[in-house]
Amino acid sequence: MQLGNNMLEGPIQFCLSKIQHFSSVLNLGMNKLYEEILKCISNLDKLEILDISSNGFSGEIPSEVNNMISLSVVNIPFNLLSGRIPDSWAKIMDSHPGFSPGNPELCLISTESTNCREGDRKSHTRAKILAGILAPVLLLQSRTEDLPEDLNFEDILHATERSSDKYVIGRGKHGTVYRTQSVRSRKNWTATKVDLSKIKISMEMRTLSLIRHQNVVKMEGYSIRNGYGYIVTDYMPGGTIHELVHQEKPRRPLNWETRFLIALGIAQGLS
Repeated sequence: MQLGNNMLEGPIQFCLSKIQHFSSVLNLGMNKLYEEILKCISNLDKLEILDISSNGFSGEIPSEVNNMISLSVVNIPFNLLSGRIPDSWAKIMDSHPGFSPGNPELCLISTESTNCREGDRKSHTRAKILAGILAPVLLLQSRTEDLPEDLNFEDILHATERSSDKYVIGRGKHGTVYRTQSVRSRKNWTATKVDLSKIKISMEMRTLSLIRHQNVVKMEGYSIRNGYGYIVTDYMPGGTIHELVHQEKPRRPLNWETRFLIALGIAQGLS
């Protein structure tokens, strides 16, 4: 059932478990659905892929979802979920890092998040704006982030605002790409700075969090502050293809077989 990326809004008015022999995929992502997740989805024990990302679902995830024994992918970013993630879902998300950003009150059991405390932490405030209208919501927030352990926002700020363009490694449709470095580990990272008023960052992050491919850089974290989003990915020290073909001196020989393999790798990543 593919209902994603429509303009559906409001609470879900039907019980999905009444659909007999429901299996494979349920996609409700990128809508404006809200209220708590229905416990009746826990009866979908044949469902393999569940996507409810970029909506306004709130509250705690019921423990009954542990009955969904066939699930292999659960995608829940950018909702208003809170509390602890049930065991079965936590195990799935451990194998697919990045599938739960944008839920600041949500706690992965296997992590040491500040939200993971004895007794479930209750949300003190409940956003009244639907999470499906993500960009305006983010503009109203002062900050939200989930960065790698050895990287902090000051490291990103040093490269993106307090220094010259020497840290810029690319400019694209969605923003400027910087090389930044962790002060603690000296590890290099790539941070793409995007203006939230010009891009729907939920689409960008959702795409990067879902994709696992050897020719696509992996999203390792994000930070959203003061109208700008910073998407952190692995740093590729070899530079860009443009630099390799047009700027490297002395020129590296690239025969047609090598160029074909480069083009094929790009096509596979895009696909």
